[in-house]
Amino acid sequence: MRKLTLTLLTLIAIASVAWSQPELYLGGGVAFPTGPSTFKDNWKMGYNGTGGIGFTFAPGLSVIFTASYSTFPIDESGIISKAGIPAGVSVSVDGGTITALDFAGNIKYSFMPKGTSLYVVAGAGYLSMSASDITIKVTSGTTSQTFTVKPNTESAFSTSIGAGVDFPVGAKLGIFVEGRYAIAFTSGESTSYVPVKAGVRIGF
Repeated sequence: MRKLTLTLLTLIAIASVAWSQPELYLGGGVAFPTGPSTFKDNWKMGYNGTGGIGFTFAPGLSVIFTASYSTFPIDESGIISKAGIPAGVSVSVDGGTITALDFAGNIKYSFMPKGTSLYVVAGAGYLSMSASDITIKVTSGTTSQTFTVKPNTESAFSTSIGAGVDFPVGAKLGIFVEGRYAIAFTSGESTSYVPVKAGVRIGF
């Protein structure tokens, strides 16, 4: 996968020598945590927002530079239910929302560039993941204790593949719907998630 990331970055750099008029991409939707199991089992579906600028350098082929922001709230009820809390003890978990900020270059191929078209897209870039402090409060009778966990921030190379549908609605305006599988090569185990979004493509 790391070789694929470097290959995509090289192709994007080569393609960038032949710019067309730029197009602005704006989109938003949801994101699902998929791996590793710690991430998948203890965090929930969150939200995704993406902005980018693209250039067509051949019929159906585009290079798009994007910045994407995804959030994943912690699954408080799921964590507590799996913890086996004894009777008479209550636990609350606050914070812990994971945010992922990804900067990437992407190559997009549209099968029918002159009309409504299916397309495939592949990207490579750099992702930063962080989480807000996790506050755990344990109460038993009249006694309570509070613990705070400060998660680390990690950055890593990333890549993604996906597909979508683009609907032209004017000479310089289009609507797209897209899903991707994204993976970051974080230490230990790679981190993956699936963003699904809809947005607009605006020509200049």
